[in-house]
Amino acid sequence: MRGATIAEVQGFATARNLRQYGVNLDLAPVLDVGRGGFITPRSFGSTPAQVAVRGPAFALGLARGGVGASAKHFPGLGYATLSTDASAATVGATQAQLLEDLTPFRAAIGAGIGTVMVSTAVYPSLATRVPAADSSVIVTGLLRKRLGFRDVIISDALKTPAVNRYFSTAEAARRSWRRPSARSRRDG
Repeated sequence: MRGATIAEVQGFATARNLRQYGVNLDLAPVLDVGRGGFITPRSFGSTPAQVAVRGPAFALGLARGGVGASAKHFPGLGYATLSTDASAATVGATQAQLLEDLTPFRAAIGAGIGTVMVSTAVYPSLATRVPAADSSVIVTGLLRKRLGFRDVIISDALKTPAVNRYFSTAEAARRSWRRPSARSRRDG
């Protein structure tokens, strides 16, 4: 079986299992490219091309099984050494590296994925100094405008050290709820 076929079969099996429990949205697929960071074991591959094929195939399998998919963790955690669930995480990759790792997200958006989850890491090379979920540079500029995503955007967990280093959970929630044209005062 090819990688895409295996991923689609796995997505379908996952959907069948989730449907048994009344779940209709899976916070998957992980579209982070496995670059050696903490997320690598959860990745669909170590190159943008591999993940761009396998991740959307998994989402297709979910859809065939009646479950929606959420592409995550935009714009990518492949280079993050620390988990955003346990600590504040800054992704030190270059802008070129991060933009290359958008390939799986472009593929998923092109395939019609309806939900994207935004990371809570900080991406200095993408001109922001706050967690991505609270950055209009990332959400509005990169995801909405550059990639043209028009559907549902959700954030990763906001009650974590990755977020609470910068904002209270309540403030982070307020900041992440914005009109597409809003610009944050604290983005870089």
